[in-house]
Order: sequence, then structure tokens, then C-alpha cells
Amino acid sequence: MKRIILALLILMLILSGCQTGTAKPSQRTGVHGPVQVKGLVLKYVLIDTAFEIYQSQGIVDGSFTRSSYITAGDEIYKHYKWMASTYEALPDDMKQHLINIFDNTHAWPLMNATTALSDDATVDDIVESIKKSNRNRPWVKSAELFFPYFYENHLKEYLENNKNDFQTKADRINTQLKTSNPDIMTFMEEKSGILFSMDYQPFFYYTLRYMGAMGFSHENKKVSTIQRNINDYNSLMLTPFHEFSHELFQTFTRSKDFVAVTEMMKEVDAFKSMWHEGYDYSYDWIGWCEENLVEGFSKYLAYHYYGYENYYVIYMYDGDFYKYLLAIDFDPEVKSLEEVSIEFYKDVIYGN
Repeated sequence: MKRIILALLILMLILSGCQTGTAKPSQRTGVHGPVQVKGLVLKYVLIDTAFEIYQSQGIVDGSFTRSSYITAGDEIYKHYKWMASTYEALPDDMKQHLINIFDNTHAWPLMNATTALSDDATVDDIVESIKKSNRNRPWVKSAELFFPYFYENHLKEYLENNKNDFQTKADRINTQLKTSNPDIMTFMEEKSGILFSMDYQPFFYYTLRYMGAMGFSHENKKVSTIQRNINDYNSLMLTPFHEFSHELFQTFTRSKDFVAVTEMMKEVDAFKSMWHEGYDYSYDWIGWCEENLVEGFSKYLAYHYYGYENYYVIYMYDGDFYKYLLAIDFDPEVKSLEEVSIEFYKDVIYGN
């Protein structure tokens, strides 16, 4: 059963849109806060659901096909059918606005901007917030027209029909957390040998999607979205392990030595080809190299946290990096995460 759960949950991370950036210098003063799980809130669901419709209906994306949703079960396929009927019902101009929005801007910077808003933010609040992320006039016009229309005519009722079920899930997990609320931030620091930039309060927000997630930071708030079929504590941490690990890796993924090895990885044709098969929409080249390592490391964290010994390969090297960390019995006090990451890619390049 654990193998099935792990495979499904790791599959959710495909095209998660984890963007690269620069971690802030250490500002640690105390300890991290406990995990809190949140239900559906408009400031994330409005943009994320529109983005999922774009991925599954508006463009050709091999990961977000009808068959992918069918195989995930009746409840998830029902969500797909709602997205399909919603897209079909959109007037042509609204379809074009949707395409224009996400052809020109990934959902991540939009949702990153709304992280600063309160959980009861309105559609108007959200639109005003995301307009600052793209000053292009046609894009702004599309955002101003599409999001209010989409909410009033489609999402509002759907959200009301689903809100209680998701809140029930969140309440159930929060009750479980009360008995053993984990400090996963410290756990990740100990396993990586790298400190987060500050003392974070971790929040996990449900979205309506079952495949894909994103992570954000605002002040001392560390956010990961989580998928609809995360139902209890035993599957809760897998997605945040991935999303939160990006900040740890970003302490070195723009360093001279790491950038040098990523340049060498361009000679691995299959790896470069996979990047061009749609992942170059979400990641630049260094970000793509980082993403493979982050997913492998999240599997490694899940192994130590939950005892999972099986894994589902998403990219080209996530599974191999996971096995590499186990094989070398990774100890950050002996060799840093940066060193083992560079050594791993050198082994790939030289065929060791």
C-alpha cells in the first residue's frame, strides 16, 4: 500500500513549477514553527485552477492528459470533466485570455505574489496583486478580464461545492498533528547540513489539483501547496519535502562549481532532450539540473522520515540521485550537499 501511495504522490510533482531563485543569508534567531494545514483559499485556488485548465485543456501537455486523470480514480476524473466542460463553455475571447495569461507568465510568480495577501483575499485583491508581476498591457488586460469572469461564472460555485470536503481533510490532519507535530524544517536542515534562511512557520494549502505543487516564502511564512488526494499525516510531507528543499539547494546551485558541472551536463543529450520536452517552460537549464536533484533529495528525506524504500522516477536523474545518497550513506558533516551533488553529476558525465 505504501508503494502505491508513494508512486501516486510523487507523480503529483510533475511540472510542479518550482522556480529557481536566490536564498537569503541566514537570519536564524530561534526555532521553526509547527506545521499547519489549510483548506481551499481563493488566493491560491483561483490562479492554480486556471493554470490546471490551461495545462489540461488549453495546450498539448503529455502529463495532463485525460488518461492521466482517468487512471487516478473516479473522484479525480470528475475534476477533469469539470475542467473540460468549463473550458468548452468559455467564450472564445476568454479562452484566448486564458492562453495569453499562461503563455506569457508561469503561475508561480502570480501565486508567489498572492502569498502576501490574507487568506480571505477577494478576486479584486488577487488581480491587483498579480498585475504587479507583469506590466505588459495586453497581459494585464487579459488578467483583468479573465479572472473575475472565471470566478463568477465557473469557479465560485465549484469552490463552494468542494470547500467543506477539503476543510474536513485539513481539520483531520491538523488533529493528527496535535499529537506529534513535527519540526520538519529542522529535520530537513539536519539531513541536508544547510540552514534555512530564517525561522519559518510552515503552512500547507490544499488546491483542487492532484498533480503538481508549488512552494513560496513570505516573511517567516513557508508555504507549500498540496494535492487533493493527500488525506492524512502519512502522506502529508512528501510534497513539502520537495518544495522546501529548493531553498536549501539554492544556497549553492548558482555557485561557480555547480554552474560549471551543469554546463558539462549539456553534453548528455537525453537529459537535454527531456528538458526541451516541456520542462524548459518551468525551469532554466540550471533550474532543471536543480529540479532533478531536489526530487531525488525529497525521496531521500521521505525514506528517512517515513521509512519508504520504494520510489517513482519522475525525471531522468531523481531516482539515481536518491540511490546515490543512500549508497554513499550521505553525511553532511563528512561531505556537503553541494559536493555530493557535483560529484553525482560528474559520475553521470564520465559514466561511472
